[in-house]
Amino acid sequence: MRKPRDFDTELKALEDKAKELKTRKVQQLGELVIATGADQLSTDELAGRWSQSPKRRMPQSVRHGPSVG
Repeated sequence: MRKPRDFDTELKALEDKAKELKTRKVQQLGELVIATGADQLSTDELAGRWSQSPKRRMPQSVRHGPSVG
């Protein structure tokens, strides 16, 4: 006979893992901001540089789907 699952324990473990991943994501974003020097810029400077960044074009195959030939 199979052992019954403890859903509360599994849910708690998943919540803990999600919290850990979120914390790591925030930490890595902070490290990226510091490494690029973005922490030295004002909000207006960041917004201006973001809006002036080159737009990446989507490959034609992605825009129109696979070509039929």
